[in-house]
Amino acid sequence: MQDDDSKYVLFVDSDMGVINPKRRIEEFIVKDKDIVFCNRLWNVEIMAGSYLAK
Repeated sequence: MQDDDSKYVLFVDSDMGVINPKRRIEEFIVKDKDIVFCNRLWNVEIMAGSYLAK
């Protein structure tokens, strides 16, 4: 990443899939945060295997 203009990295587990292809990753960026985690759908635990980092 040092040689390109990327500002964020999306870490994704290998068992994840696209649910809604019309949603963009940019919609989930929070301007004043350096890292964004996801909540699981069926309970309140954080999904540590997938996150967006600045």
